[in-house]
Amino acid sequence: MQFIHTISNFAEDPNNPGYLLPNPIRGGEVKQFIRGGNAISVVGGGGNSTPDSVMQELTSERLTPITRTPGYDETTIFSPDERLGMVMSTRFSKLTDPAVFGLLPRPHATHTTMGMAWALYTYAVTGVREFRSGNIGPVLIDIERSMNEEGYVGIPLTTDENWVYCSPMSWHPDSKRAMWPEIERGSGGSRMRLQRVSLPDYEPGLTPPIARTTDDIPYGIKDLTVLEAASPNAHGKIKGKHSGFISYSRKSSGTIGVTEAQYREYSDDGVNFYDGFEKTVSNLFGDNRYEADVRLTGPNPGEMKLRATFSAVFGSEPLKLLFDPDSDGKPKSHGYSSYNGVTLDIADLIE
Repeated sequence: MQFIHTISNFAEDPNNPGYLLPNPIRGGEVKQFIRGGNAISVVGGGGNSTPDSVMQELTSERLTPITRTPGYDETTIFSPDERLGMVMSTRFSKLTDPAVFGLLPRPHATHTTMGMAWALYTYAVTGVREFRSGNIGPVLIDIERSMNEEGYVGIPLTTDENWVYCSPMSWHPDSKRAMWPEIERGSGGSRMRLQRVSLPDYEPGLTPPIARTTDDIPYGIKDLTVLEAASPNAHGKIKGKHSGFISYSRKSSGTIGVTEAQYREYSDDGVNFYDGFEKTVSNLFGDNRYEADVRLTGPNPGEMKLRATFSAVFGSEPLKLLFDPDSDGKPKSHGYSSYNGVTLDIADLIE
């Protein structure tokens, strides 16, 4: 047995004493072995601040984003020839897609926003299954295009807004057919149907040969006693590869967590520079709040001036995005993100 999830999100930076070095974020929900049995398809941080689908190799330390959308994507199920995939995604659900959180790329933002994952999932997935209009796919994707082509979104497979995808997805061995269940919104799963997609013109490739899953996982942890000392908390600075730094802190007590990041002329390439702050307050049994005032300067400038407040994940009523007046007189949720000619306003998510 080996533990292949990230235990600590940070390590001491060996090249910059007193600074933190972000660790790759591994693990997450696993749905499928791929690459003949020596990689897994998982939910993770694909480079955006919102969840993406990621391929985690077991024979190397490589993590490869499968999806790159600014909204909420979960695990991709690969076809047997591993050229196509189906992914649960909010990308075609305009009124529930939380892309405003992920539109502006920010360095190491997954570490700052991971506390919002429960709220985003409950809003965009659970809420859509129970009462909120919208869809969560699935979406049919070309794996190579999804990995490498900016702006690629694939093909939506939703046929009726009142019926919502739920796990699992399954491919036929010929890679030309797939099935998945759907539930009628609000039925609690009492009304369910199966959907099928057929690709008669698709010419499948060869199925990767099955191999014994390696025991030599370079990041695998066999001494599970290290879990006893694991802590999500961290405090320090992350040095930019070119200049500046991020002051980072995270304090979590299990059901409540506070994460803050202050950008100070941070740049990894000497071309793009970040200034501003992000703050996440997560609470399973109370309000969840995300605040940001981040500016990106460079060839493709952008900014994020956003406050978002969700009600409790586990509350007496279903989680909602709150827009009633806050203590400062402004709505509890207001603001926008802007990048690469696109502007998204959280007001568009008003229910």
